[in-house]
Amino acid sequence: RFILLTKVLSVEIMKKFIFNIFTLKNSMLKITATLFAIIFLISCSKKTPDDMSIPPVVIQPDTLSTGWNKLNSNTINPITDVFFTNLYNGYYCGGDGIYRSTDAGNTWTRISTSTSSNISAVGTAKACFVGENDKIYITTNGVTIQEATYTTLSPRPTFWDIFFSSNNICYAKSNKYIWKSTDGGNSFDTLYNFQTSPTSINSIFFVNDMLGWVNRSGNVFKTIDGGITWVNQFNGSSTQGGIKFLNSSIGFLVANYSIYKTTDGGANFQPIFSNLTSDIIDLDFVDENIGYASAGNKIYKTTDGGVNWTQVVAAGSPQFFYEIHFVDATHGWACGSNGLLLKLN
Repeated sequence: RFILLTKVLSVEIMKKFIFNIFTLKNSMLKITATLFAIIFLISCSKKTPDDMSIPPVVIQPDTLSTGWNKLNSNTINPITDVFFTNLYNGYYCGGDGIYRSTDAGNTWTRISTSTSSNISAVGTAKACFVGENDKIYITTNGVTIQEATYTTLSPRPTFWDIFFSSNNICYAKSNKYIWKSTDGGNSFDTLYNFQTSPTSINSIFFVNDMLGWVNRSGNVFKTIDGGITWVNQFNGSSTQGGIKFLNSSIGFLVANYSIYKTTDGGANFQPIFSNLTSDIIDLDFVDENIGYASAGNKIYKTTDGGVNWTQVVAAGSPQFFYEIHFVDATHGWACGSNGLLLKLN
């Protein structure tokens, strides 16, 4: 309304100005004033940004196999991670903040406007969030959220991933460092320095407080002493870097635009899924046979340990997936661009 009123007043003033042009005796001044009036009137005829309508993003229909459903995420912004600890309690985060659900994702409540990209949670409410910046956030009750403290570094670290190995022990991965919390995620200290920064995303995974792996852009390292020392086990490349271990022997990782599998604790990795048109973004296995992988706008499933894969979801264009997370073979969630949020139930 203010803009419209301003326009009306400006036009009325200009009318008087134009009328006075013809009273000018100096011909050169009359020509200059006339040109100014013409330019002003042309500019007034153009639409302001408030008048312009941006065409909405038209999302094509999704193709969902039996059991998959689309959820109302309350946002059109990217959802970069979703994490459930059981059938009912979980979080998602992204460009619109941090949200919590206590009913399997059917409804969501925003608990923070802070942007984050990765989540790790334990129990029914405790969770930590990192956002590819210098912040680690923690909630212990699912209602209030605060910044965790950590050892000051210069320059300040960029955090990529975080993982609870138990209720009290939590690990975080920044560009160069492994960080560890022994007080349930309230404070962190540096534990190991890789000296170099990876070219893309880092992922970290532990099967207990002592045994874990990190995927640094396709290069895999293993620790058996709670992160004090790390041994290189695999060298590759990846723009994503997902990793998941079921136990001390069987694990899966994303590298070289493929999914690799190990059955000997990472001593050897063999490719089991590749030749896709899109880069594999994330993976999750619930047991030795059943696993899922996201690539582009599609989700694939295997029931034989990765020997064969079947497409189970195709999100409508222009949507694509970021992360997937499963609590068992028949319950899982997937998130992505444009507020994309799916549930398998």
